[in-house]
Amino acid sequence: LDTIYSLQLKHNVQTVDALLALEKNIGRQLEETVNDTSRLDKMDRELEAATAQRNDMAAKLHKGRTECLADLSHRLRARIALLGIPDAQIEFGIHEKNYYSLLGNTGIDIMFSANRDIPPRELVSIASGGEMSRLMLCIKSITAQQTGLSTIIFDEADLGVSGKIADCMGTMIHQLSEHMQVLAITHLPQVAAKGNAHYLVRKEVVESVTETRVLPLNGDDRVMEVARMLSGSSITPAAIQNAKDLLNNKL
Repeated sequence: LDTIYSLQLKHNVQTVDALLALEKNIGRQLEETVNDTSRLDKMDRELEAATAQRNDMAAKLHKGRTECLADLSHRLRARIALLGIPDAQIEFGIHEKNYYSLLGNTGIDIMFSANRDIPPRELVSIASGGEMSRLMLCIKSITAQQTGLSTIIFDEADLGVSGKIADCMGTMIHQLSEHMQVLAITHLPQVAAKGNAHYLVRKEVVESVTETRVLPLNGDDRVMEVARMLSGSSITPAAIQNAKDLLNNKL
């Protein structure tokens, strides 16, 4: 019965009789196709043309990647230097895949080293969480402008950083807002203070049901939230003043 219901849903029919009629019709079409050599020849030609077009498009995509990677590496090194990694080595490798997709038949490997005297290795095996976050922000900041995105979301892109580096990352994220709408989810006061708008997301239990609330913050409410992010649950006068300074000096 499950199989019958699944087939009815798949083929958009309501009854078993309609499903059987559809099966008969498909069988007839298949038999006609197998016996019609001219139609098969046409389909072979169409497949051959589509394959050639696919290969051509994949080759152009591969060529474009190869030509832009050196410039991308240079731009990434310049940006990540602003985020406290002045000696970063960033290289790209291209490998061929045994299948085609919307991204072609080649993939890109990112090789990275934060130090000039250590050879670059595969990013995921060598980069710390903070280094990974900074590099991903730099990549997104470059590609977002090139692709003309209307909105970009950073989900804790500042993970693993703090202090001056967090402030620099906040500035970089804010600069992106000149070209598109930017939503940044963060736990860092240096980043939160740079936003044109600030929302607090919190969970509350109402009559034994957990609810997520999104609250817009303005004026004193925003100052107090940034102060809380700075000092924790015990908000000190120094934290409040520091929060005001952050909000008054966004850039």
